[in-house]
Amino acid sequence: MSRLFIPCLALLLTVGGLLAAQAAGDPPKEEGRPTTGPSEERAGPSGSLVLRQYPWEDAGDFEVRRRLCRIVPHIEMKATELSEALKRVGTLCEVSISTHWAALELAGVEKDTEVTLSLTNVRGDDLLEAVLHEAGGWEVELAYEVSHRIVQVSTREDLGRTGFTVTYECADLLQVPEEELEQLAERIAKALAKTGNNTLVHDPDVMSRLVRDLIRESRDAARHDLMRTVEASIDPESWREQGGNVGYLTFVGTQMVVTQTKTAHMRLYDLLENLLANLKKPTDAARPSTDRRQAYPPSPLKSD
Repeated sequence: MSRLFIPCLALLLTVGGLLAAQAAGDPPKEEGRPTTGPSEERAGPSGSLVLRQYPWEDAGDFEVRRRLCRIVPHIEMKATELSEALKRVGTLCEVSISTHWAALELAGVEKDTEVTLSLTNVRGDDLLEAVLHEAGGWEVELAYEVSHRIVQVSTREDLGRTGFTVTYECADLLQVPEEELEQLAERIAKALAKTGNNTLVHDPDVMSRLVRDLIRESRDAARHDLMRTVEASIDPESWREQGGNVGYLTFVGTQMVVTQTKTAHMRLYDLLENLLANLKKPTDAARPSTDRRQAYPPSPLKSD
């Protein structure tokens, strides 16, 4: 490694570390907001499945989602009217179901639309989705959300008209990897070598400006990549840039501000958590980690 490269790399790593530490900070406090969506699960310590309660989720809505996870030993419906089928699901799971009949009827789904199915050992939420799929067929996509402690049933288009805004702290996902820092240092060294003025490497102001500009450029690229990943993974057609009517995403510093439906926010939270888990894997195998990300996944906040 050249005499010129060593001080460049040292300064770059120092400044980069300070910037990353400032960006990460302490996780923000979470504010409550009633929202819900389809049930999401993860394995508990014993291997059993545990229903996840999201940081912004109202306790009452979480309880409704928990009830929807009950196992129904057997259920059979033969040419059962949709209104009656939904009532049976609500009774079995002990939840209130409110159906937006105006939206369904506008889409061609009537109260007396017939539902026929036979299921064994099925979860309540899966049963509900089966009823909705049977009623909508291949022409109309029906869906549900849990809001204000009630299961709201409507068309996906109707439910997708209402969004709310959550801010996700993404500092960890935007950190510049060490190997990329080395590449940035190489670029600085080559640029300085071309000027023929090696004294620049000893000028703290010049080096600091170069380092900050390159780190900012790298972080901007990371923001762009993360935005594209989110928009491609979470209900792609719902984003306004893709012609949708609800999804909007922007960055303020290291915070990603997202307006989306309740269901989409749950999927987005899980996506960011999985990205962080994958980011940690190389270091976890080498040594025990005390990385803050193990204790604090991205913490969504209510921002409006």
